[in-house]
Amino acid sequence: MAANPGAPGSTVTEAEAEQARNAGTMLQMITGYWVTQVVRAAADLSVMDHVAAGAGTAEEVAARESSDTRTTYRLMRACASLGLLAHEGDHRFAVTPLGTLLRADVPGSLRDMALVMGAHGHWQAWELLPESVRKGTTQSETALGMGAWDYFEKVSPAEGALFASAMSATTQLLVADALAAVDLTGVAVAVDVGGANGALIHAFMGAYPVLRGIVLDRPNIVPGAVLAAEKAGLADRFAGQAGDFFQEVPAADLYLLKRSEEHTSELQSHHDL
Repeated sequence: MAANPGAPGSTVTEAEAEQARNAGTMLQMITGYWVTQVVRAAADLSVMDHVAAGAGTAEEVAARESSDTRTTYRLMRACASLGLLAHEGDHRFAVTPLGTLLRADVPGSLRDMALVMGAHGHWQAWELLPESVRKGTTQSETALGMGAWDYFEKVSPAEGALFASAMSATTQLLVADALAAVDLTGVAVAVDVGGANGALIHAFMGAYPVLRGIVLDRPNIVPGAVLAAEKAGLADRFAGQAGDFFQEVPAADLYLLKRSEEHTSELQSHHDL
């Protein structure tokens, strides 16, 4: 038996203590979406970038974002509770190393991932997960009126671009392991299937100076891969091709697939839940 700090002189059993811990854990799971949207709001309002640039108070951030000072302060306090900001006193905040990952254009930034995973295209579909499980169907069409990829291409190109950028950002987290695990010696042409902005194939092209790379992806995604190749100085060995890998793929010596699941009668994409 353990003493109950909330009631002097009383005791609680180990079973009761475990139940209390489990309840706390379950509540964290149930309210986990609060964190998703706090992080998304912080990214959307560029809170970390503003604070890093010297706008350490809610008043200063609100002035830059034309947001409400009171609610901006509450958002920044929430960020501090998550370890994204550090409260320095006198209502001033500083960006933590964790919060730096929500800044734009910094190495390892996950800002676009924070924005897109809490945005309409994903958010509405996940709400219908119970129905998806019951019916054995994907729910993007129910939630969005069309499949996720069509939604990104036809309805919300900006969200589609964010998604492609987010996928490239997460790819950067595993590039070093991929380069160590896969030997492309002797490979002349490699296709990155569903390669988004081409982060994976571009990394291999950087490591293998004679390797030619191709990204095969949706028509609205390919231009981003071409632009990224140009920025990386790889344009002379790179090509982007729009297409459907279930229908046809370019000729190559090697095909790379990373999280390139898409729903078919046998395979259901987690993006289309």
